[in-house]
Amino acid sequence: MKMKGSMMTPEQETRERIMEAAFELFSTNGYDKVSMNDIVDRSGISKGGIFHYFSSKYELGRDSLIWWASNLMEPQFQKMMEKDLPPRELLCSFVEMMVELFESDSGFTKYFWGIFDEAIRKEEDNSIWVDFMDQYVGIIASQYELMG
Repeated sequence: MKMKGSMMTPEQETRERIMEAAFELFSTNGYDKVSMNDIVDRSGISKGGIFHYFSSKYELGRDSLIWWASNLMEPQFQKMMEKDLPPRELLCSFVEMMVELFESDSGFTKYFWGIFDEAIRKEEDNSIWVDFMDQYVGIIASQYELMG
């Protein structure tokens, strides 16, 4: 899965390779069950190389989730919007897509809630999570506004 845009620097490619490997592991096994050594093995990047790009497992988990959402979820939602569905139907499709994801993939669900649990305990980067959630809450809110 490539980042939005066309050309990436070698640093961006390495960072993305790490996030993709981490996302695959986190979403398969859950955030708490993955070690940095697992990510080293999956990505082929040394632990020092990973820590060059991410200061902690938490930062890697957080950034991987945001990377996934912007590179996979946003395009899927954009495809839904291109169908020119009525707001109620678009909203229902979006919610169904999210519910299906959480119901069908227990590893992803454990990852999602594991990273949010750690974010709550850390209390150090709330603005990143607020921006992330605002993006998706904004999508839902706009559809409710269109419904009247």
